[in-house]
Amino acid sequence: MDALKVAYGPDYLDLLKGQYRKGRPKGGLGKTIRQGVRIGLTQENAAAMAKHVGVVAEADLEAAAKQLQEQGKLEENLRNILGRFELAVDARIDAALALAESQYVGYVRMLASAVAVGLALIAALFLQPDKAGFITAIIVGIAAIPLAPIAKDVAKGLRVAGEAIRTKK
Repeated sequence: MDALKVAYGPDYLDLLKGQYRKGRPKGGLGKTIRQGVRIGLTQENAAAMAKHVGVVAEADLEAAAKQLQEQGKLEENLRNILGRFELAVDARIDAALALAESQYVGYVRMLASAVAVGLALIAALFLQPDKAGFITAIIVGIAAIPLAPIAKDVAKGLRVAGEAIRTKK
């Protein structure tokens, strides 16, 4: 987080949240975080970052950051150290984003399930307000859950088929 603060300023979390909301499926957030870590690596935070990631020695990463700040280029051995560190950071970012996506999708599915069952119960209340109606509503609501992801594709297919029939006439 220190590197991101150095790279993007004190409001870096707002930037990351905005990128997550805007381009979650496109992967822009991962690139922004990777670049932020690279840009924000300084001699002052290098030891803490090396300790946190754990694949390179703190002193080695600190030396690489110092040489990069002072000279703008790295010797071969320090370039290798920085490369190992960046590779480990990239893997952690990918893993964290995959976990976040999995949690988000799971949450949305759980919420969609509750909404489907709730809507079916409301419909049962108006159409058939007895025990059998509520049991049927729960069954219909649960059955709607696996169909929801394909409903959009089915609707699009029907719309395209309808347009094709009208065009043929």
